[in-house]
Amino acid sequence: MEPRDELPPVPPPRENPDALTPPAGGFVSPVTAAELRQEKARARELRASAWWKRRLSRERCGYCGRSTSARELTMDHRVPLVRGGRSVRSNLVPACRACNSAKKYLLPVEWAAYLDRLADESDKIP
Repeated sequence: MEPRDELPPVPPPRENPDALTPPAGGFVSPVTAAELRQEKARARELRASAWWKRRLSRERCGYCGRSTSARELTMDHRVPLVRGGRSVRSNLVPACRACNSAKKYLLPVEWAAYLDRLADESDKIP
């Protein structure tokens, strides 16, 4: 370990706001095909549960908050399975198809940055 006074400086954050995709080989948890199958099976079980049906009955997207019919809501993992997320209640949210498609594999902090950037862009439109 290096002495404290010899630690390398922390690089500044990236200047490119469009760089929301993880770097090659980074931010992706090594998940085996067997683990992925197991988590998807757990998600199917939860989708059939009374708990999930109650979540859908609110008819609200967990990301944008828009009113959406329960039939049109999809199950989304806040932390995606391919990035180490699990199929547990605390990681699942009902999402409209538009939000689910846009979010893809983003982590919650990356998704928030994406929404902030969209809000900033909409403020600039005359």
